[in-house]
Amino acid sequence: MQPHDRSSDAHPRLFTREEFHARQARVAGLAAAAELDAVLVWARGGGTYDHGGLAYWLANVYPQFPVIGNRLPVWSGRGHTVVVVPADGPPVLIVDVPYHRPDLVAVDDVRESPNLLDTVVAVLNERGLEAGRLGIAGESVLPYFWQRHIAGQLPRAQWLPADALLDRARRIKSPAEQAHMRRVAAIAAGTTDAMLGAVAVGKTEGDVVGAGLDYMARHGATLNNIGLTSGPWAASYSRARLPNWDPSRVLARGDMLRFDIVGQYEGYLFDLGRTAVVGQEPTVQQRALIDGARETVRAVIAAVRPGVTAGALGALGAEVLAGATFHEYAHPETRSRSSGFSGFGHGLGTSNEEPWLIAGDATPIEAGMILAVEKTVGIPGIGGASWEENLLVTEHGAEVLTWDPRPWV
Repeated sequence: MQPHDRSSDAHPRLFTREEFHARQARVAGLAAAAELDAVLVWARGGGTYDHGGLAYWLANVYPQFPVIGNRLPVWSGRGHTVVVVPADGPPVLIVDVPYHRPDLVAVDDVRESPNLLDTVVAVLNERGLEAGRLGIAGESVLPYFWQRHIAGQLPRAQWLPADALLDRARRIKSPAEQAHMRRVAAIAAGTTDAMLGAVAVGKTEGDVVGAGLDYMARHGATLNNIGLTSGPWAASYSRARLPNWDPSRVLARGDMLRFDIVGQYEGYLFDLGRTAVVGQEPTVQQRALIDGARETVRAVIAAVRPGVTAGALGALGAEVLAGATFHEYAHPETRSRSSGFSGFGHGLGTSNEEPWLIAGDATPIEAGMILAVEKTVGIPGIGGASWEENLLVTEHGAEVLTWDPRPWV
């Protein structure tokens, strides 16, 4: 029997191989400009899609194996991937499982090894980088003792942070990425519509989430995370346990239900927030919460344009939120609050990205960025509201990709 030729499997390619090569060249150029000899780009998978984004963006690969502890020399770095991008020379992809798809993976030199850490050392020695200035991107997924293990075998190497370099490289989305993000946004809108359509008296939080998961599964998307609360707990972002919703809580008439959902389609994220009132129109107090979140988001979106800074957008969001009427309904001992995230948005792509819409961030907004603009607010005893939209920055302002004109459902 002949072995199966995986390269012959039909699979639509969303981005050309040349696009990935251009991304790799962009990182190599930035490395050279920063006087680095190479950048080691780390990504962690095994189910945490938000940490696999760098390798997905750079090489069209996602580490599938579960993250498990090292058992050197038999295995190490399981559930992780490394792309070594020299300033001069072709990149090397190091994966921890065999049988990669050469028709999909956008790096020609692929090393397959269950012992990721020692393979990184071997590749750096082979490429003459053992005494180089080496940048680390994806440092949040590179454990301290793993880096010590690698550095101990390369005592002449200099290690420098390089996350900011990757942030710059992928901040502006290519035309192909922009087209793909429109597809992602369409799936996001369908997902939230399915969830909101399941909100009814007698249904459970599990029914609402299940409707969204069903839609995503049938359209090729995957859930990253969701914070959903309702009724007396709607002022909180989530219940701080798994799952991040209460599958058995039955929705009652007049309950507020809010959620912030992050999913991904073909490696790229959507991030949306929506609010519903169960079985009736909102009360005056509930309406004030919804308006506070929604109108803050819309004010920030209206101010998006090339040249304005992320910090200016964050400061505007804080100013609009401070003037919202819902604050007057809060008791002094409970206070109104912004739940979960004190900023007003962030970049979006294969992960949550720079810039962050917070006061003081000097990053200029540029055409071609994808932004998620968001706010979640709550008052214990009344409820909570989330609103979030995803947009493309154009030369003329914001093109909202996920616009929902409904104030509530």
